[in-house]
Amino acid sequence: MMSFYFALIETDEQRGKFEYIYENYYGLMYHTAFSLTQDRQLAEDAVHETCLKIIDSIDTMRVDNKKELASYLCILTRSRTIDFLRRWCNKENSPLETLIEPLSEAGTETTVLSSIQLEQAFQQLAAMPEKYRIPLTLQVKGYSIQEIAQFLNLSEGTVKTRIFRARQVLRHSFED
Repeated sequence: MMSFYFALIETDEQRGKFEYIYENYYGLMYHTAFSLTQDRQLAEDAVHETCLKIIDSIDTMRVDNKKELASYLCILTRSRTIDFLRRWCNKENSPLETLIEPLSEAGTETTVLSSIQLEQAFQQLAAMPEKYRIPLTLQVKGYSIQEIAQFLNLSEGTVKTRIFRARQVLRHSFED
């Protein structure tokens, strides 16, 4: 597969950057895509879409800051996976909701309340400082504390503290 990507890249510098990203962050990108698709083949296809996007913007990408690069690749993979799922659903003539389990069978009031709370949580998460938001987001996506610490180049204790503080911020927003 790497030879396919290399055929799309013009210079040795770009090949070096892409090879570094692919070898070091493919697992992170795959895990991010799989957490959304819950299907191995769809996740691989979504990561392929992400790799093509990386190649398009390889000249502007910086690989010297591992934390920043990991965060960027998670966000990029997530957005490319969602776009891929939308296209896939349109092609298959099936709604996107069929790929995602229903929130609740409890009834309209519970669902509306859950939607309001979910929107409130997203707003709080977006307003949260990046140093708390990223570890919490990675943990929700299924990464272990050890993996998060490795991705962000932090100690496990620091990651645990930041996740705890992020949860406190979210919890306080629902108490008001």
